[in-house]
Amino acid sequence: GKAPTCTETGLTEGKKCSVCGEIIVAQEEIPATGHTEEIIPGKAATCTETGLTEGKKCSVCGETLVAQEEIPATGHTEEVIPGKAATCTETGLTEGKKCSICGEILVAQEEIPALGHDWKGAGCTRCDATRNPFVDVPEGIYFHDPVMWALEKGITKGVDATHFGPDMACTRAQVVTFLWRAAGSPEPSSTENPFMDVKEGDYFYKPVLWALENGITKGVSATRFGTEMECTRAYVVTFLYRAMGEPEVTAAESVFRDAADPDVYYYTPVLWAVENGVTKGIDANTFGVDEICSRAQIVTFLYRAYAV
Repeated sequence: GKAPTCTETGLTEGKKCSVCGEIIVAQEEIPATGHTEEIIPGKAATCTETGLTEGKKCSVCGETLVAQEEIPATGHTEEVIPGKAATCTETGLTEGKKCSICGEILVAQEEIPALGHDWKGAGCTRCDATRNPFVDVPEGIYFHDPVMWALEKGITKGVDATHFGPDMACTRAQVVTFLWRAAGSPEPSSTENPFMDVKEGDYFYKPVLWALENGITKGVSATRFGTEMECTRAYVVTFLYRAMGEPEVTAAESVFRDAADPDVYYYTPVLWAVENGVTKGIDANTFGVDEICSRAQIVTFLYRAYAV
């Protein structure tokens, strides 16, 4: 006989005469068995790889009954990885991208170097960091905060990178320059310059013109400003008093024997300076009108007048 298959009929065993050929037992047809379905599992597509639909085959003969079909790759779904701005002291990161489905990095983040401090005087323009570059301005000394303020506001720098020079005397050119910067560096309205010792291009050129036109100080003569002359305490408080607009003073009289004459030019400025806490005398009865004013004292006067 012949066994049936999934798709073909079979035959039972028969018999015949081997001599004459007569059929003794006739063969009978056995119907085809038909396929036995077996599922061929599908495969989901990923972002980068194709997938396959579910298929079917016959578990007996292996014939494919339902062919599998290719499913295209889905492609990535972009998701932004937020960046981080660099600071003065910490590195940052650029914006990146990844696939929100599979997590693959599409655009790698890159490190942004720390910016470093952008020092302007004693402070950083980007953060709240402060510094004291001066070895001669110790913490706790009376002129520490005034020097840091003056440095931050661009009123003055040190005499070199690490020294402020607090005990050094100030010249008339330096004092009017400090005052001009403390006032916001206003542009003089006049370019008329009567002084031979003040030339265009000098750091004190605009400050001197400003001081002259605002009645803060005149020259030591009609043609000389006296740029290199050292300033006394009397001169400094007078310049400062005038720069502040000559405010009214309530004190009746001076307690200082060297500033007791109401007719001297510095009488009212001294009263104002003491009354407003800008400076005291060098002792209870002496203002020290003729003492040369140091850099530390001048920035302290300015700090107390403008910042405190």
